[in-house]
Amino acid sequence: EYRILPGSLIVMPPETIRTWDLVSADYKEETLFFTEAFFLTTETALLAFKQFRFFQTEIPKVIWLREKDSILVENLLRDIKKAILEHTPRRDAIVRSYIHILLSKVADMYDEYCPDMSMELTAAAKIVSDFKKLLIDKQLRLRSVNGYADILNVSAKHLSQTLKEQTGKTAGDWIHEALILEAK
Repeated sequence: EYRILPGSLIVMPPETIRTWDLVSADYKEETLFFTEAFFLTTETALLAFKQFRFFQTEIPKVIWLREKDSILVENLLRDIKKAILEHTPRRDAIVRSYIHILLSKVADMYDEYCPDMSMELTAAAKIVSDFKKLLIDKQLRLRSVNGYADILNVSAKHLSQTLKEQTGKTAGDWIHEALILEAK
């Protein structure tokens, strides 16, 4: 549960389900939803995307921004919306670039606003983080849950259960999605 104040930045990983229970009458939000598949067209993009620590499960999902940072985020979101409405041959690439800029700026904000944010993850979060890094490094060469589990020194069952609990997807689901993304 989070308290949202004016200038709040809410960041949620793709597998998050959100609901707002108590919202004031003057509540206003700007929202940007995108799928990993849209953003990730190259292996470099996949690596960059997975390294944003604000998408990790143990990281605070809300930070309160100073006015200058709030305005920066608002302007980037406005520019993304304008780019989405343009009908040009490079629209998707332009939108992806804006999203990458936005995520990079947000990463800088997290570094500034949350410098002491624990990089010591819980055991489950560490397994998830290590698995995602391995998935990037080994994709297409390693396709079995057992292979990843062996490298992580956990059982295949424990790896899949942990991933399912933390991300909503099993190890097999993650491997399958990585293979599909790579094939695209």
